[in-house]
Amino acid sequence: MLECHLDNLTLIEKTECMLCHKRYENEHILKNHMLEDHKENKGAVKIANNKRVIMNKKPKSFTGLFQCEKCDKRFNMKSALERHMAVHSTEGRPHACPQCPKRFKRSQDMKWHLKTHSSEKPNICDICGKGFALKYVLTQHRRSHEGK
Repeated sequence: MLECHLDNLTLIEKTECMLCHKRYENEHILKNHMLEDHKENKGAVKIANNKRVIMNKKPKSFTGLFQCEKCDKRFNMKSALERHMAVHSTEGRPHACPQCPKRFKRSQDMKWHLKTHSSEKPNICDICGKGFALKYVLTQHRRSHEGK
């Protein structure tokens, strides 16, 4: 019963316009509606399509063969584990984050890092609406939209 309800909910989500909330018989008709009725607002159509893609993404399988001995993080590649181990080393990293095990060479780097723990995300992507604590992370994120 619950599984059937979830299937129906997913169908509704897949066939409802995220801009005007009209429902359509199938995704093809919805796509035509978005291209016709919302063509003047191409950015909004793109955002709606991106949200739909995100909603329908399946989680990646993750084996994590290489486990950190100092915390519960796991990695698929040995090199990634080795790179991660630097967060546990105090050598050359005197500035410790008070909220996680990361350490930094410079106090300014630690202050920037602290923003990632904040729920405040003032740097908003104008393409998909996602927020970021740090401006440079937004700049990196924007590159993911290039060529789409």
